[in-house]
Amino acid sequence: MKGYKAKRRIGSKVVMDVYVTTEKRGIKKFTQRPEKEQKKREENKAESVTCVSHGSISVIGRRRVMEDAVKLSVGEIQGYDFFAVYDGHGGAQVANACRDRMHQLVVKEVEERTRGGKGPEWEKVMAACFAKMDEEVSGEDYQGGAEDVDMKTMGSTAVVVLVGRDVVVVANCGDSRVVLCRGGTAVALSSDHKPDRPDERERVETAGGTVINWNGSRVLGVLATSRSIGDQHLKPYVISKPEVSVTERTKSDTYLSFLSYLFLFFLDEVLVFSFHYALKLYPFELDRLM
Repeated sequence: MKGYKAKRRIGSKVVMDVYVTTEKRGIKKFTQRPEKEQKKREENKAESVTCVSHGSISVIGRRRVMEDAVKLSVGEIQGYDFFAVYDGHGGAQVANACRDRMHQLVVKEVEERTRGGKGPEWEKVMAACFAKMDEEVSGEDYQGGAEDVDMKTMGSTAVVVLVGRDVVVVANCGDSRVVLCRGGTAVALSSDHKPDRPDERERVETAGGTVINWNGSRVLGVLATSRSIGDQHLKPYVISKPEVSVTERTKSDTYLSFLSYLFLFFLDEVLVFSFHYALKLYPFELDRLM
């Protein structure tokens, strides 16, 4: 357990930003080559719904393998753009599987549930997709390209966001985070699933598990998040069911930031927003930083 904790401390970090505004001020500065980006979109026949700019950065830390993954997909889901961050642990296979498959599951689920002109019930859609993803990586024959590795000890958090013209849909499983910049203020759109969160602790203990304080609260003294995809060795205490929220967009919404746990461990989300908001107010300074 001690080695496991050390790896969590020095692991990789991911941050992704999505600009959802239609304002022109400062936004063009973030798009390095608009002509090239537009040409690529036309070639892929994928049109972004609302996001004028988006990007991500990953830092591997001291590990030999990047265990986190990011997925950005525009135009695949009718009326929505798809963005997700997967914070892997124990190995990269589960996070990579989520990156490659989750958006496909969402596309299929939305298509099936909207036949007949019905609007999607997002909580049911996301719960079904996360359950299917968990089932795929938990199969006996699934190795995800890993050799001599026990997949039962691998897992990943998952925070999935669909950005539509009128709403932002968030499905969160784990301790990665999504925050919205609304009028210069950080608004949390997800809630971390930590073992010491009162309702999560109660759920774990009701299932027969325990929460042990081992350099922080952990399920069975092992995992520092109470929900994830994978982690078969910790079921049924660690579950894959996401919490889902639907937030109506406003004219003051500027951008979304997706932050993995270890990024937040080193840098507070308020500082992230202060930096980005300063760039929006003073876009002429951006060229000096790029």
